[in-house]
Parts: sequence; C-alpha cells; structure tokens
Amino acid sequence: MHDYLSTYQFISGTSHSQDNIDGYAQFDWNITDQLNIVGSVRYDYFSASSQKALTQRLAVVYKFPWMTFRANYASGFRAPTLKEMYMHFDMGNMGNLFRGNPDLKPEKSNNFNVAIERTNRIRNSGFLDGRYNFTLMGYCNVFDKRITTIDGGMSEGMESALYWNEDGITVWGVDVGLGHIWDCGLMLKLNYSWMKETGNVYYSDFYQPRSHSLTWRLGYDHRFSRHYALDAALSGRYLGKPQSGRMDVDQGYTIWKLMLQHHLWRCIHLNTAIDNLFNFKPKSYYYCSPLTTGTSFCIGLSVDLD
Repeated sequence: MHDYLSTYQFISGTSHSQDNIDGYAQFDWNITDQLNIVGSVRYDYFSASSQKALTQRLAVVYKFPWMTFRANYASGFRAPTLKEMYMHFDMGNMGNLFRGNPDLKPEKSNNFNVAIERTNRIRNSGFLDGRYNFTLMGYCNVFDKRITTIDGGMSEGMESALYWNEDGITVWGVDVGLGHIWDCGLMLKLNYSWMKETGNVYYSDFYQPRSHSLTWRLGYDHRFSRHYALDAALSGRYLGKPQSGRMDVDQGYTIWKLMLQHHLWRCIHLNTAIDNLFNFKPKSYYYCSPLTTGTSFCIGLSVDLD
C-alpha cells in the first residue's frame, strides 16, 4: 500500500508518503469440540522509517461444562505514523504546538492475557430469572519504545508536546465484567478495571492513567400498553486518582447520566436525557479532563413515517 499524506498539520506546503508491505498467515485448529488453537504470523514493512518486523500470535480456548477458558500471547509492532513523525501543528493558534519526531523508533510489545467466561440462565428462581454473564481477565503488556508525547518545552513562543519513545514499560491489569438481564425487563451491567504501569513511565499533561475505573448501566424496558412503552437507563463511570500522584488534576470522580425514551403509538419517540446528573465540575481543565461544565439537559422527538 502506498500512503500519501498532505495536511494542514504539517509545515505549510509539505507532504510525506510511505510504502507499506504486509503479509499474514493463520492456522485455526479445532482439536476437539472443547479445545481450539489459533496461531498466526504477520510481516510488516514501512518505508518511511525503514522498519520491518515479524510478529506472532498464539491463542488457546478450552470450553469446560461450566465456563470457557482463554489464554493468548501476541507480539506487537507499530511503526510511527506520518503524523507522529512530521506533525507541526499549533492547534489553530491556541498556544500549544504539537511536534513530530522523525527519529521515532517503532513500538514493540509482548502481550499476555488469560480469561475465564461464564454465561448461563437462571430459571425457576422468581425475581432472579434471566440470563447472566461473568468475565474475569488478567493481562500483562511489555513495551519496548512505546510511542507517547512528552513536554517539549517552549518552541516558537508556545508550549509544545513532542512525540517520543518510552523505554521499559510494563502494563499490568485486571478486568471484571458482570451482566444480568432479567425476564421482567431489568438489565444491569458492571465493568471494573485495575491497571498499573511500571518502568520508565512519563506522565505528561496529555496522559494521566488511573489505576481504578468502573462503569455501570442499569436499564429497564417495558411495554405498558399498545400505545406506550418505556426504555430507561441510568449509567455512569468512576475514575480513581491518577497514578502520577499529581494534585493539580482531578482526583477520583464520578459522572452519571439518565436517559428516558418514551415510545407512543409505535411511531412517536420522545427522548430525554440528563448528562452529568450530579453536576460534577473539574477543578481545572487540562488535556485529559472530562469535557463538561456541569449538568446538561436535552430532549428530542422523532416520528416514523413508514
């Protein structure tokens, strides 16, 4: 593939191009009805950075009567993009300059994860009757020369961000997911993530990872009559304190959202929403702060004509 890019984010009047060559092969083997193995290899070449790599993947799935077990290994390779190498953009005269780095090295990684999954139905238990699922996954990603942005200091009279390679980064994490759909119309989804970065991590204004995060959604849908049905959802997210320990950015916070959809006569749909239900406001606005100034309301109406 030939990639040509001319953009306002480059120095005026310049353009850049590169040729990409990719090859891929995969083998999928169902050894038994319970055991499946997938192996693959991939070759990549990028002319702009004169980089090439051969990466591999091996995945194993075993289906127990009461759960599914998955294990996966994959090596990774990502060459710097043309924008990461040659960007020179002042954010529309907003006083911040993004600078590319032609000396970027490709990002390489070794990624490991294991997971268990269970999906089943509850019957003859009264209120709990319905379908549920549970997922637990742990992972470890080891990076070599991860591509990120760092504080580039003053450049052309503006604060700048420079694309850079981080060496020796390891990311550990655990994800837990739980969902239940009741026969009566209720629905609950919970997802929790724990993540920790170790090594030579650079925490810039553009990147503030947080160890703990949680999302949730409680829903209900029901048709009350031939002429009226309701879909309701209460959702939200929680983000814990930043791993950097910085106190000038938001610490742990939650944002909630309430949505109601009213369906009238099967052709009229009235949608209402309250975003940021409890009126959270960042104490300061920065590159990765939530994009909110407080509670907002919206209402919409649609009519089906067919």
